Amino acid sequence: MHFRLTVLAILCGALACAQEFRALISGQVTDSSGATIPGATIKATNLNTNISVTASSGTDGRYVLAQVPAGPYTVTCEATGFKKLTRSGISLAVGDRATIDKI
Repeated sequence: MHFRLTVLAILCGALACAQEFRALISGQVTDSSGATIPGATIKATNLNTNISVTASSGTDGRYVLAQVPAGPYTVTCEATGFKKLTRSGISLAVGDRATIDKI
């Protein structure tokens, strides 16, 4: 009986891991002097589907775009008083955890 429960637990764990089908993008928004920029809007747009995921940077300039579907992306950053910046050529695979600090 104990062996069956162990096998069942291992199989359930493997299935739970196999269900991950998204990626994550995170980073910190700073200006040219290195000062953090709170309240910036960061948007990742999938080039295949044109679907976007958006987040705002916190008081420390950090942001997280969670649950991002795999694919090719362009990431933009906008903040009041700063010009809009764009990073293209970002390719995310399933389970990737990309860090993009200087957008």
